[in-house]
Amino acid sequence: MIYYFARCRGAFSRMDSYGRPTRFINIDIGENILARIISLLQQGARAISILAAVGSVSIVTFKRETPGGSPVTHTFQGISPILALYGFYTLNVASDVPIGCLHFSISDPDGYTLAGAVSGVLIAATHVRVIVRILVGGPANLCLDGAGNLANKMGHNSGAPAA
Repeated sequence: MIYYFARCRGAFSRMDSYGRPTRFINIDIGENILARIISLLQQGARAISILAAVGSVSIVTFKRETPGGSPVTHTFQGISPILALYGFYTLNVASDVPIGCLHFSISDPDGYTLAGAVSGVLIAATHVRVIVRILVGGPANLCLDGAGNLANKMGHNSGAPAA
């Protein structure tokens, strides 16, 4: 696969040979990673795919199935490196509510792997870089600005309400 690099108002994006943009979101220490990903949908994207992440987390609330098949919610606290982070979110057109799931895998301090679906907070312990792809919807000229927010290549905002 061939990749191309494009500059878009202060943030680099990577394009594959099919012209699909891959964006990098920088998450600060103490920030909720899931909330930041969901905020992309609230800024004008209609669907995003979370491809990977690099960094560590300090708190994660997640669901995992018991051997009986019923889901149980757990909260893990402790600085742990991200082994995998992937998922997909889209907006329900009728209600404007995000629909999707974010799956994670981390290594705990004892060397065990914890995995599941994020069902609450996912707090960054270090600076985290998340790789996402905006799949459908919105104008074709949307990109991430230097702060990791959706912006229009022409310098206008993406249609999100002003704060």
